[in-house]
This record gives sequence, C-alpha cells and structure tokens, in this order.
Amino acid sequence: MDSEKNFIKSFKKFLIRAAPSVQEPALLLLDGHATHTKSIELINLTRENNVVLLCFPPHCTHRMQPLDISFMAPLNTFYADEARKSLRDHLGRCVTINQIGKLFGTELFMKAASVQTAVSGFRKIGPYPLIPTIFDDWMFAPAETTERPVAHQNTSVTIGSPTSSDSSIPNVTMI
Repeated sequence: MDSEKNFIKSFKKFLIRAAPSVQEPALLLLDGHATHTKSIELINLTRENNVVLLCFPPHCTHRMQPLDISFMAPLNTFYADEARKSLRDHLGRCVTINQIGKLFGTELFMKAASVQTAVSGFRKIGPYPLIPTIFDDWMFAPAETTERPVAHQNTSVTIGSPTSSDSSIPNVTMI
C-alpha cells in the first residue's frame, strides 16, 4: 500500500524532528485513516520510539481543527475560483500540475491566511474563548458505516470475555 509506505516515511521524519525519549515521549494526534491505525509497522515504530498515538473518533476531525474550518475552506474556494477563471480564459484546456503554482499564488494564500480567519476558526470550534457547549452530543455520534459489526478473524486479539453470553458487553477487536 503506497499511502501506508508514504506515511511511514513521513513518520520517520517526525521521529527525527520530535526526538522523543523515555523522559519526554511524543504525543501524535491522528485521524482514523487506515494508514495510521492498521499499520503494524507504524505501531511497532511508535512503541520502539516513545511515541503515543491518539486517534480522533471517526468523522469529527473537521470539528476539532480550527484551520480546517476557517482557513482550508476559504483557500479551497479561492483556488476553485481561480481555476474556473483560468478555464474560462483558456477554453478547451485543462488545469495541469504546471499551472497549479501560478493559480495558487501568494495573493490567494494571503487572502485566506489572515489573522481574522485564524481567530474565526478558533471561535467556531470553541477552544478560545472556551465554549464547552458549542457542539451537541449528536454531532459526535458514529456514522452508520462505522456501526457495522466487527468481523472476527483468527489473527485478531479480542478483548472481553469470549465465553460471555451477555450480548450487552461489546467485544473490542484490536488489529
């Protein structure tokens, strides 16, 4: 899997910069993408190098990342506008990798990267000023796709009592 190999490569660079130790371990916050959570190589590297992985619950990182909310959305909109304008000005052509840098440009980036944009992002997700009730509990409910029963495989380790007849006790499968 190429994306997993790329992530491992990036993680090794993270190890060099963060230089975690037994006395000062590193905490790495990740989304729940399979390249992060289902990589035995990554899990072994974190254990060997004093890194603690913490994955956000599914489908909620957009609620916890102020720059995703306030910076990336406008940046994507500004870029899409520039790309549409370029396509109108050059009928019959498509935007290629060679035009992205020119379309993106410093002006577009600076338009999205304002102090006001950053402050707005933090205000919208509630950490500053602290607004503990900004999100309702339903907003963090799992999506239907994450509520599928876990397929038990011979290679997985099940935590819980496999002989328990009480179906109200969920089994957690670690891969």
